[in-house]
Amino acid sequence: MKFYCYIFYRIKSYYNYKESQDNYTHAFIVLGSIFLIHTLTLIIWLSKIINFDIGNSIRTGNGYIDRFIVYPIAILPLFILLFVYYKKNKEKISQHLDSFKEESDTSKRRRGLYVVLYLVFSYLLLIATITSPVWLK
Repeated sequence: MKFYCYIFYRIKSYYNYKESQDNYTHAFIVLGSIFLIHTLTLIIWLSKIINFDIGNSIRTGNGYIDRFIVYPIAILPLFILLFVYYKKNKEKISQHLDSFKEESDTSKRRRGLYVVLYLVFSYLLLIATITSPVWLK
């Protein structure tokens, strides 16, 4: 979890808004999106393993209702889980964030490279999972 705290710290420090709370909000949304990418990857893998299309099982048939009501409600538990984890471990997370402020420049570059590679690999894994029926035939 320390690595995810570091990702949160780097995203928070990358954006400079007038109010610091906006930095935290933006970083929380981006971190939640990363977890959403992982969740989608797992769901797609499981649906291919057990031959069950999860996407069609939650669709209502109306594209607007799906896009603006059903899918956000399906995604909401992930963000609630992240928020609850943050509230329970607030002190531990703040200790991690404080320890990251004192890192050297070489360590910062190396860890930044790891973060970028992790994000790119996660995104490419999702794309490969989505397109796997095409290239596995």
